[in-house]
Amino acid sequence: MKIILTAVALLAFLFAIAALSTSCDKPRHPTPPESPANIEQRLEEAEGRIQELEAEKESRCEHCNGTGRLICGWCEGDGEVGETSGKRYRCERCSGKGWIDCGYCGGDGRQ
Repeated sequence: MKIILTAVALLAFLFAIAALSTSCDKPRHPTPPESPANIEQRLEEAEGRIQELEAEKESRCEHCNGTGRLICGWCEGDGEVGETSGKRYRCERCSGKGWIDCGYCGGDGRQ
């Protein structure tokens, strides 16, 4: 009889541990649904941000696409120029960077 009670107590203990481990996976306090007013406010904020991004896109320099840089035409972006003898030299126009400031927007990326 003592063995049966010990086995029952052990099984009860194991079931309790199993129940605790599965309850830890569930959130203790479920997140309440957002109110319609809160959702509408978030949508308005998103629409405002979209309008800002579209305005930024429209004001980008069309020559450099808003980067403020153009690929150097002398070295074609390599930063070096070569001679027919095979020697390579640093490009004097871009100082070896491979790019130059956009002359259309002054390097700021905006028209």
